[in-house]
Amino acid sequence: MATVIAEPYRAYTPRPFTRGERDSVTILFGGLHWRAERILQAVLEQSGYRAQVLPVATKEDLLTGREV
Repeated sequence: MATVIAEPYRAYTPRPFTRGERDSVTILFGGLHWRAERILQAVLEQSGYRAQVLPVATKEDLLTGREV
């Protein structure tokens, strides 16, 4: 019978977001209250990041997603 060595679970660790990527990467976010989205966008842009709020999904968007 083969011996099995149990290893603890390790979560995915994404690569770090470097300072050099700030000019070429846009941070997309949404789903918050519109005031919170504007504040978060302002804070990120003031910190040197490019940020964009995603538009709210419409009924047509949801129906299209259901069909696919």
